[in-house]
Amino acid sequence: MSESMLPFLITDGEGNKFMLDDFQQVLDMKKALNKQWISVKDDLPRIPEHKDSQLVIIAYKTRNGFAVSQTWFDKEYGFSTDIAYWQPLPEPPKEKA
Repeated sequence: MSESMLPFLITDGEGNKFMLDDFQQVLDMKKALNKQWISVKDDLPRIPEHKDSQLVIIAYKTRNGFAVSQTWFDKEYGFSTDIAYWQPLPEPPKEKA
């Protein structure tokens, strides 16, 4: 395994550990971690009426803490994997004129 393929481990403000597998994911997730994680026990994503699913960031438990990824939340089927927390994706970048 090359050095660039080694996983990164980051920790949020509450001490939860997250494993990511590339540097761009680390940058994206560090931005996302500044938002509040929502427990699936407390709430689920809201999907606009004109859509069938919504892409969200998820955190799921591993033996080393939490792993962070993204997945689709489907109106009919819910999450496709067993997760503990989720949050909406950050706003897309704004184009500079």
